[in-house]
Amino acid sequence: MVLVLVVLVVVLLVVLVVVLVVVLVVVLVVVLVVVLVVVLVMLLVMLIVVLVVLIVVLIVLIVLILVVLLIVVRHLASFRWCSTQETTNYQVNWRISKKTNGS
Repeated sequence: MVLVLVVLVVVLLVVLVVVLVVVLVVVLVVVLVVVLVVVLVMLLVMLIVVLVVLIVVLIVLIVLILVVLLIVVRHLASFRWCSTQETTNYQVNWRISKKTNGS
């Protein structure tokens, strides 16, 4: 009778230890999966933030380049208009002086 009780207690202890080990392993796996998911979500959010920042920087750079090009084109256009106007004034003055000198 005592031997049966000892064997029963030993079997119960072994079963209890096995159940505890299985529960611990399951809990560890669940915790690891949750941590992995959280880390992946954080990486995804960081990637999205980096992409948004890069897109904003690219848009700002494109706008700045367009503004600089617009300023340069306006400056060149006004310079060209001034030089054309000066040439025209010079030609008109030359014609007037030729007419006055010739007559």
